[in-house]
Amino acid sequence: MSGSFEITVDSGHLGQHRVTLEETNAPSANSVVLQGRTYAVHVDSQEALPIVLDTLNALYPGAVVTSIPLAGRVSREEAHVLPLWWGERSQAYLTDFRKRIASTYLAKSDADPEAFIRLCRDPVFKLTLSEDFESKVRQAFAGRDTALLASLLEPMPEWWLMGFNREEKLDIPSRLDPISHNHFSREALQELDEHIHNPVVGFSGVAVLEDADGVYAFSSEGIEPNTPFSIHSIGKVLTGMLVFELIHKGVIPESALTDPLELDPRVLQELAKRAPSVLSHLQENKITLEQLLTHQGGLVLS
Repeated sequence: MSGSFEITVDSGHLGQHRVTLEETNAPSANSVVLQGRTYAVHVDSQEALPIVLDTLNALYPGAVVTSIPLAGRVSREEAHVLPLWWGERSQAYLTDFRKRIASTYLAKSDADPEAFIRLCRDPVFKLTLSEDFESKVRQAFAGRDTALLASLLEPMPEWWLMGFNREEKLDIPSRLDPISHNHFSREALQELDEHIHNPVVGFSGVAVLEDADGVYAFSSEGIEPNTPFSIHSIGKVLTGMLVFELIHKGVIPESALTDPLELDPRVLQELAKRAPSVLSHLQENKITLEQLLTHQGGLVLS
């Protein structure tokens, strides 16, 4: 990322401060290194500068370069970085971000207006689109009209634009990139380890965390980090995501969610043998795939 961007640094009991991070080729008097890039730190007031540097140092230990003593005024538990400041500069950034997404996507050899429309119409996102949205998308693609496509991206929130940028591998730097990886404090990691090994809690399993510093694995007594477990109902979540992916790609229609469930004859035959009550319930109540995925199909384990 080049240039500068704004963030809000929350210093807990010492308040919030407006900060501009400006990329530089060499460490300045007050700078911070994030994901291999060096940013000069500019604060709205000189009085707030030591507090901001302490906060950044608490979040990113060893990343701050300064001649000001880091007195530890802010603890890791208090320190937070909020992604952006809202205002005119934010709107200018989003306008530019939409234009860059539109021009980069239209330049792709495999850019497909129908795939773009399906993604925007995905019911998961619940985007509010105009009635002529689809016709304007096709018009933008036909004429490689960057301005028109960028205007059609205006209803999309920033998280959607960032997701689209990532999924389509457009590689457009965003203002959130440098601060996207936080670090777990030693206190937090120790607290988690104590919780896992607390006999009163009775936890049985493995917890794995990852941040910019590395991967941390915690396992309860008698269990190794690589001990296999049955995934049980986690399979329902994975199945649900796969179904939405198939709908998104047009492999199955969206109506498959709300129509009465249709099962393969071989599945029906096995259910008739092994679980006739389940089969009767599915057929008599016209259970849908959406009901099963959202645990509303009325099936319980006995």
